[in-house]
Amino acid sequence: MRDEPMSTSDPRSFAVRCGALFDGTGADVGYDQVVIVRDGLFASGPVDPDLPVVDLSGCFVLPGLVDAHSHLSTYPILRDEWPREPGLVERALSVPGNLRTALRSGTTTMRVMGEPGGVDVHARTALSKGELDGPRLVVAGQAITAEGCRSADAPDEVAGVRRIASDNFERQVDFLKIHLTEGAEGGRDQLFSAEAVAAAVDEARRHGSYVAAHGHGGPAIRTAIDAGVRSIEHGFELSDADIAAMSAAGTWLVSTLAFDFEPSGLESVIDRLGPDHGIGELREARHGIARRMSAAIDAGVRIALGTNHLPGAMAAEIRLAVDCGMSVAAALVAATSGGAELLGMTGSVGSIQPGCRADLVALRGDPFADLTALDDVVMVMKDGVECVRKHGAQ
Repeated sequence: MRDEPMSTSDPRSFAVRCGALFDGTGADVGYDQVVIVRDGLFASGPVDPDLPVVDLSGCFVLPGLVDAHSHLSTYPILRDEWPREPGLVERALSVPGNLRTALRSGTTTMRVMGEPGGVDVHARTALSKGELDGPRLVVAGQAITAEGCRSADAPDEVAGVRRIASDNFERQVDFLKIHLTEGAEGGRDQLFSAEAVAAAVDEARRHGSYVAAHGHGGPAIRTAIDAGVRSIEHGFELSDADIAAMSAAGTWLVSTLAFDFEPSGLESVIDRLGPDHGIGELREARHGIARRMSAAIDAGVRIALGTNHLPGAMAAEIRLAVDCGMSVAAALVAATSGGAELLGMTGSVGSIQPGCRADLVALRGDPFADLTALDDVVMVMKDGVECVRKHGAQ
């Protein structure tokens, strides 16, 4: 192989020399590995000695990260002008920067959990045309909420669910999101009947898709499991019975800890508003949230990771999962091939295997030795194209 400078925007074949390689499947780390990329995909076969080389021999390489629960536009309470609600244009203008932040952190695939005004659908189109830089998007369109499904002239919630679902699929969304409990930070009151949740699942299945359910705890969780939703988002107040039912049914939990645990998340809002706005309650709640996550890990619930309203925070999500009892290898799988499986993209993203999209992240350090290495991204490649290169990649 010839070590030569090259642009990986060239679709020809090339090789990537990796100092250490975690392929996303959970297999042991390999050292001094060579990966072949051909036309944007990882490829198999003998290594041609004349192939150009991207030299990452000083780096730890892993698949591009899969953020399984994200939002594109800046969450209103994270804005300095909150509680004034930003308009659609203001929210849309925050999307390019958030996408760049996510990509630079190593995220190459994002599942977007609902945006106003079709922002996510339009962003997906702009990315496909090369008009924006960022991870590839898997989008939900308009989230199904109780408020959106009921009105004076349309009180039938089942009909409302089917209407929103149909409208979303006409806009070519990838999946549906339904809000089963209230609140971004907790809530146990069930907002939809079992019939309405079943209607959402039925509409999704008719379109070859699935439902992701925002839910923290209470009876709504069992309703969602029984209806056949694919994932519970957040799950901060899951009971032991909920966890056992999820494990038995194969229902995914998407853990979104960073927004509640990282200083740049909800804590930053409370700091801005003043000490009387619940910092003590937040810190106390963290203990319970961590215990529920640990219980889900111990029960063998299938888990993927998402940043919620903190684009680019997958490194924090991985560290928090490890703090709750996951092994480093299991947390990295949850952030790569696990997320891909949840999204229905196994064999396409989330692992460095022949036929998968050539998405990879190069780190300066080894996350198995020190998880802070996840913050030191040297290179990001998406579809075989080098998107990010920082000092340290040759």
